[in-house]
Amino acid sequence: KFNASKAVDMMKTAVQERVRRLPIAEEDVLPDLNKGFIYWHGRDRQCRPCLVIRLERLGDMATDKERAVRLVMFTLEYALRFAMVPGRVENWVVIMDLANVMRTISPLRIGSMASTAAAIGMTLEKVYCGRMVWLKIVNMPGGLARVVNGLIPAEKKEKVSFPTDVSAELLKHMEPHQLESCYGGTAPDLAPNETYPFRFFKNPRGEAALLKEHTMESLSSGESEPEDFSMHESTQLAFHEGFSWDDSSAAARGRWFEKAKMSSLTPASANALSELGEDNEPVQPCRDIDQWLEIVNPAATDSSCTMRMVEQEDKVEI
Repeated sequence: KFNASKAVDMMKTAVQERVRRLPIAEEDVLPDLNKGFIYWHGRDRQCRPCLVIRLERLGDMATDKERAVRLVMFTLEYALRFAMVPGRVENWVVIMDLANVMRTISPLRIGSMASTAAAIGMTLEKVYCGRMVWLKIVNMPGGLARVVNGLIPAEKKEKVSFPTDVSAELLKHMEPHQLESCYGGTAPDLAPNETYPFRFFKNPRGEAALLKEHTMESLSSGESEPEDFSMHESTQLAFHEGFSWDDSSAAARGRWFEKAKMSSLTPASANALSELGEDNEPVQPCRDIDQWLEIVNPAATDSSCTMRMVEQEDKVEI
């Protein structure tokens, strides 16, 4: 933070790594996805996807740095495209499980594993910097504590913890049905070949989600039922790419200001944009799913609503 030279270095690394390795096809990494080494499972109460890393399942990837990094990048790119909502959910949380790692890693492979771990760490820190909110390292063997702690950059230490009561710690952040039972949740533990396709579940917010309900009655009044169709089918590339709020000059601001006003803004973003306006006119935030869908892609919303109403009519005739 506030280190310009380091920021430039990270930007260069991010561009170089992405150009070098992307795109990555699912078929190229599918055998490794089915090993269960790294996978998405549920969300925390802020709707941030949870990444699970289980080092005991690293297997022969411990000696193949390139293969491990490609798997990690595919998994993280998946989240950026399908598990995030730009402007709303832009970060992830991580559970790193070191259970049985000392029994599965041969002492003769520690050197190559360290090299692979460093490459994965670089990918997380530089290629996808700013995305991780917290990292919980669980089931850590006592002999590794000093080594692991020494590998964590000083500026990242406040995000990393080593809970002894794993269940109590994780349930502070996540609903039980979002977690596997081995971490204190109620979802079934997954075998390696069950972790992909990745698992996401309804209602990660718990009681907070009950503040607003969408029903078939609301559909007839023009509101949309978000669980009835893929939200990603309602978004376009521009929504995921976003744009920079360049405030370096009036001319620069003029190129994006009106477009930004029509975006699906959070209250904080709307307030910030209002302060940048010359007339101090308040910019309205987007506060519910129906308004969000109308802003992002109204044509897709109208099409989905029409299809659902036709389906309901067909059911009545039958």
